[in-house]
Amino acid sequence: MNRMNDLRMWRGLLYMGRGLIVVGVAWLLLVVLLLGLQESGQNFGFNVWWSGEARTWMVWLQEGPGSLAARIFWQIDGRNPLSPWWYISVRSLILSYPAAFLVLHLAASLLLGLACYLTVISVTRGRGRLFGISLGILTAVFLCSTRTDNVHWLLLGALACSLLSVACFAQFLNSGRRPMWLAWSLILWTVAFQTYTIQSGAVLAVGVLSFLQEGQPYSVRNVVRRVSGAGVDVLPYVVTLLLFVLVWRTTSTTGVTETISLSDPSRIVQSLKQGLWHSDYSVYLAWARQLRPELALLVLMFVVPLLLITQGWVGGVSEHDDAPIGLLDLTKVLLVGVCLVVPTVALESTSPMHPPGSRWIMVIQFWAPLLALSLVALAVLSLPLSRGLKHWTWWLASASLATGAILLTLAFNQIQTDIARDEQAFMAELRRIVIEDRTAQAEFPRHYLIKSSSRLWLPSEFVNRAYTRTQIGSYGETTFRYLTPGPTVYPPVFLPDGVKNPEAGRQGFAPYSRVGVLAWDGKRMERVSGAD
Repeated sequence: MNRMNDLRMWRGLLYMGRGLIVVGVAWLLLVVLLLGLQESGQNFGFNVWWSGEARTWMVWLQEGPGSLAARIFWQIDGRNPLSPWWYISVRSLILSYPAAFLVLHLAASLLLGLACYLTVISVTRGRGRLFGISLGILTAVFLCSTRTDNVHWLLLGALACSLLSVACFAQFLNSGRRPMWLAWSLILWTVAFQTYTIQSGAVLAVGVLSFLQEGQPYSVRNVVRRVSGAGVDVLPYVVTLLLFVLVWRTTSTTGVTETISLSDPSRIVQSLKQGLWHSDYSVYLAWARQLRPELALLVLMFVVPLLLITQGWVGGVSEHDDAPIGLLDLTKVLLVGVCLVVPTVALESTSPMHPPGSRWIMVIQFWAPLLALSLVALAVLSLPLSRGLKHWTWWLASASLATGAILLTLAFNQIQTDIARDEQAFMAELRRIVIEDRTAQAEFPRHYLIKSSSRLWLPSEFVNRAYTRTQIGSYGETTFRYLTPGPTVYPPVFLPDGVKNPEAGRQGFAPYSRVGVLAWDGKRMERVSGAD
């Protein structure tokens, strides 16, 4: 009997493992598309480099050998103490490979997709496996974001840890409360919220799952028991979070924890609206319209059938799989998703540093697929079709959505390669100017004010020191900012004896002997006299 039970268990595990393979195959298909388009000479793939905030992390990793990078980060930021350790663990990759952040973004997306699948099958006891596979696929291939520097790979990793924490707690309930699962849930959750603090929502999901655990009737007496039981289950998570907050408030040097207040309740509504339809979606669609129609058509014709076959053949279906998920199980999965994004809404509603929508982009790779698939699941459940036809309808809808997500990711990647090409040309020309000024024994530190007549992408002036340190480095302390019309923080002002605020985002003064005015046309940088 024990041997038969063990055999059933291993068969069940192997069957559930097929879902992991399907998610991995979909993700691998995206990688193959990127590599294939790159090899064919198209403007896609891994021809990217370190841009935006990635440059700041490069500086910290270069200037902070060993664990010093973590201490540098804590002195400057004072939040999310585990964040730098993720970077330190892949320091050699980041400093040696220009496309490192894209690779990390892809890897974090795969981890997030697998975590989504495992969470769904754990929460639904395997009944929502088809829904979990689809959610895993969409999450793994939907990399589109207005954060083109890929720095949010870390936040996706934290979100994956948060989901895995929920999955482990669900397994804790499913296994008759085996302590091992609870221990892993606490460990993963601690990693999640100490990497990115608003990944603390798993504690709410734990309470919900504990209250809704199967096998108990919903009488008045049992409801009280459920509430008290959920309180007991949540207690170690709450204590862990409170201890962290106390340590954080004691050691943080930035005072971030003191800036939260609900001064404008309307921000809650604004944040919720962003969660339902984010303003960045219009940007994604604009990028997608830049794809060549023949390429989009080719991807549709190639990817949809492959994903359909992969789900139906590799993923398979059994008598235990709902078509695609039961209504009660869908409700539980949605509740878990809501719990995970509650801290995002709370932060955007209370922090002056983060307006509504600004933090949603850190969880939208999971949240948008969850909402889309939930609507499709409700539609499929309402169709008067046989169980088999519902499976095929679901697989077709899932494959179509995943293909759309891949097209958005390709559009995102095309923008990234454009940015890398333009920034490389810009920095090469600026390096040439700096070397010429060094050779001519011009005064340093030196500030360059740049007029651009080009519509090409430009390096961010707000992390200009990171760009110059990593690209110009040994040629001395150099900054740059743009002479652009319109409002800006601390605009440059030309005075008789020098320039006020020569660096973006900072107040200051530099004499003309330390200022250079340049013109950039997208190909060459020339010296000009004055601001006109």
